[in-house]
Amino acid sequence: MEWSIQHIAELTGVTSRTLRHYDSIGLLAPARVASNGYRYYDERSLVRLQRILLLRELGLGLPVIAEVLDGNVDDIRALQDHLHWLECESNRIQTQIRSVHNTMQALQKGEELMAETMFGGFDYTQYHDEVKQRWGQETAESSATWWKGLRESGQQNFLAQHRALQDAYDEALSRGQDPKGADVQEIASKHYDWLVDSWQGRHPGAAALKGLADMYVADPRFAQNYTRTDPQGAEFVRSALYAYAEQHLRGEG
Repeated sequence: MEWSIQHIAELTGVTSRTLRHYDSIGLLAPARVASNGYRYYDERSLVRLQRILLLRELGLGLPVIAEVLDGNVDDIRALQDHLHWLECESNRIQTQIRSVHNTMQALQKGEELMAETMFGGFDYTQYHDEVKQRWGQETAESSATWWKGLRESGQQNFLAQHRALQDAYDEALSRGQDPKGADVQEIASKHYDWLVDSWQGRHPGAAALKGLADMYVADPRFAQNYTRTDPQGAEFVRSALYAYAEQHLRGEG
């Protein structure tokens, strides 16, 4: 039995565009393509798609999913890596919940709010050890000092800027815009300026920006920021930043 791409899209909620993208990157090929260009999927295709969607639900990126399905990375190891990330996220979310509960109780009782405890779990420096490993102790300490120096209003403004970037990328992707096109490149330019702020005025070079863009796709913790509305969101942002780097930047920086 076969199902058309439109039928699969209706059954799964995965857009035809996403299914075609899965085909283009070799993740999920249709059973056949008719003379009129329509794609059709068989039972084997559906089973593979089910596994893809399960692994996506677990937060794995497409490159890792491809390796899992092709046998280059076994399911257990991939899931162990993701379980570690989930446990870290669970601890962070539980801390956030406690912070919100404490704020609610203080407001209900008319007590003075304790700014020092209101933002537990929201700390930008949660990746301190990873920053230290990737870019050195000096960078990690400088980043932590910068973040704390922003204080509450500055931190919230910085996060709001990032949410605006997320929304802009999501909107551009939903409209099918080219990541190399002028509209998306304007978003990428704002994204770069936001990164410059987080680097305390240092300007990442082309190689550094591409490295960050690769991390947005490879690391589920970062990918989740750009896959809120479309599973290809992180790849879309990476393409936009790659294009920006190639057009405007030089060097390693």
